[in-house]
Amino acid sequence: MSSLPAIPEASGIPPEALRAVEGLAPATTLAYRGVVKAFLEWASGGSISAELFAQWIAEELSKGVSAAKLNQQIAGGKAAILQAANRQGMAAREIALLKKALDSVKGVKRTRPRIDVVDGAQRRLILMQLEPHMRLVFRFLYATAARVSEALAVKETDIRIDMDRASIRLLGKGGKERWVSIPLDLLREINTAFNRPDRVYLFENRYGNRLSRQWVTREIGRASRIALGWVVSSHDLRHSRATDLFAKTGRLKAVSEYLGHAGIQTTAAFYVRDDLTTKDLTEGEEL
Repeated sequence: MSSLPAIPEASGIPPEALRAVEGLAPATTLAYRGVVKAFLEWASGGSISAELFAQWIAEELSKGVSAAKLNQQIAGGKAAILQAANRQGMAAREIALLKKALDSVKGVKRTRPRIDVVDGAQRRLILMQLEPHMRLVFRFLYATAARVSEALAVKETDIRIDMDRASIRLLGKGGKERWVSIPLDLLREINTAFNRPDRVYLFENRYGNRLSRQWVTREIGRASRIALGWVVSSHDLRHSRATDLFAKTGRLKAVSEYLGHAGIQTTAAFYVRDDLTTKDLTEGEEL
């Protein structure tokens, strides 16, 4: 990342000019401006150059900054420098050379995301810290692997009884429909606990309003912090159910369809944790 050309002095680009960087969306603009702020604080008024920017990125990498953050810093810094050069009227040839220098500052490959799951014993400990109504929501979320927003949008008209199971219609992202299943006994418990006149949604409060996603998330987080010492999210229950179903069946495509994914790639990369156990590593070995 060394021996990169500096922005020519004739361009007259002051460090402050980088602060006007714009992204394609307001959130991107905000993120890029945070990158510029950090870069300028590190540079301490030094002459802005591709080489100086590369040095900053190299230092950030040596500090162990995550791949996601480092890639955002690279994207934000490149955009800020090039946009400032254009606004200051730098010649096209100089901008082309600058872009070539900046392009040599490469991003880093992101590692496979960590997949957080909770096992049966941990779920039981969390359940003990939840009030009765929230226990039912918690059990429903795990059984269906539903997103919180999907679960709380379920209406009584979305439920079908089939032998000893209840089929539940969920509407996922983009209005995509899928069917999940829970034991009939669990549905009966939910109906008893949430029973009220003119009920529309499966999970309603005493005023007839469906439960809020924020409240469910907060309660699960609070209970898990007490029970386990760390926060478990409602989405971790979705991961856990996916992992358990895959461990039980080995059918990745079926699990992917149950989750409502468009393909198995997302399920494999982001939802199913498939680690080798000590038993896997030692059973049958002759070392």
